[in-house]
Amino acid sequence: MKSNSYDVAIIGAGISGLIAGNYLAQAGLKVFIAEQHYAVGGCCSYFKRDGFTFECGAHSLGSCRKPDGYLYKIFNELGIYDELGVKRARCSDTVISSKYKINFYGNTNEMAESLSREFVNEKDQIYSFFKELEGFGAKSFLNYYSRYRHISFDAVLSKYFQNKELKQILSFFLGNVGVPSDRVSAVTALALYREFVADGGYYVDGGMKKLGDVLKKKLEDNGGVISLRDRATQIFIQNGRVVGIETERCGAIPSRYVISTAGIKQTFIRLLNEEMLPIEFIRKVKQSIPSVSAVILYLGLTGRMIDPQDWGRTVWYMPNLDPDNFHRKVFAGDCNEHIDAMILAFPSKYDHSLTPAQCESLMCIINAPYKNDAYWLSKKEEFKQAMLKRTAEVLPSIKDRIRVSEIATPPTIARFTLNDAGAIYGLACTSDQINANFMPSKTPVENLFLSSHWTTQGYGQAGIPVVALGARQAAHSIKKKLIKVVN
Repeated sequence: MKSNSYDVAIIGAGISGLIAGNYLAQAGLKVFIAEQHYAVGGCCSYFKRDGFTFECGAHSLGSCRKPDGYLYKIFNELGIYDELGVKRARCSDTVISSKYKINFYGNTNEMAESLSREFVNEKDQIYSFFKELEGFGAKSFLNYYSRYRHISFDAVLSKYFQNKELKQILSFFLGNVGVPSDRVSAVTALALYREFVADGGYYVDGGMKKLGDVLKKKLEDNGGVISLRDRATQIFIQNGRVVGIETERCGAIPSRYVISTAGIKQTFIRLLNEEMLPIEFIRKVKQSIPSVSAVILYLGLTGRMIDPQDWGRTVWYMPNLDPDNFHRKVFAGDCNEHIDAMILAFPSKYDHSLTPAQCESLMCIINAPYKNDAYWLSKKEEFKQAMLKRTAEVLPSIKDRIRVSEIATPPTIARFTLNDAGAIYGLACTSDQINANFMPSKTPVENLFLSSHWTTQGYGQAGIPVVALGARQAAHSIKKKLIKVVN
């Protein structure tokens, strides 16, 4: 191995790897990050076409409230909050069906008020539900965990509400985890609501790409090294302990600690010799179920037809108002071009710097199973046309305004992220896979840690805030070990 060694080698320069690396570099450790893509940021990266800047996946942030939002605290601890220019949309989310259009504003009282106008007979229960949600937080987590860990979100909704359509509307947002309400743990759903709906609609001035760029610069200012277009090929172990990694461009990189942000199958089956790991642990890795993937249609549009709309930063469109059936089918691996549900995101509505003058950008997203390359190659155009048809139901003149169109399928996401099965939310948030001990940051290999949405912390996934928390946890675990060694 090379003599130029590091304290920590990190696999992946997505948001989790960058945040973990920044905490460690800030503490004075030598940090090396290997990233197989040409840009940092993972799902917060971007690409350019004909003057348009398209955000690859993440289009909105949650948990940035002062002073206790998870992301706010992390950005503040790293000294980048002010530099990011975090802003918030007045309305975070809009739910649209053939019967309803409901805006979800920036706090639980306003959200309760919006819903109560449509469901007058359930007004008291609506306010009670959001009051319960407001109490969910870091200090109350253990109480909520013991009460809700083993019941589904559907059971919680049924406790409060009789109206089926109201329960369906409140299940829309489970598109952020891709699991139907009768299978997702209530803890996961409540955490999602608390940190990504009730405290959602945030974005970075200059586009989500700026988050990765700022984290990269901060890391390098603190002496960290990022090697792009450099895929990790092996994690080295001697006597049960990590001693470094190997990458395609840099070769062997000695390090005292390794953090992997890759998928757990990528980490423990492809980068390690599974025979070195406990049989039960490998069995759990192999039997684990990844989340759904996605099809994303990126559109560059001429004119300004989105800006005037009274919509939130994200629109959830489902004409037939049956989210559970859609989530259930996709989770089971079913897929067709009917497009029962779609998310619409409008980055340029809030940041005109992302497009040429008098133009707009639009992301159309549907959850989808992985399947194989041949399937998606044969179906890609059909899905594109079906998504355009659905989008035209809310933006009638869209087809005449398209200047740029690109589509990403689950295999595309798998290639660029190396996530197992192109998963967009890490492990599926079923009740048996969210336990903090299911896939913790600390692994059976000494000094090998996990950090990303594949790491379980007891409440499943809620977007970038949870990814960032996993990174903070991994970094702090390493710093604690180093303090013990010094003492």
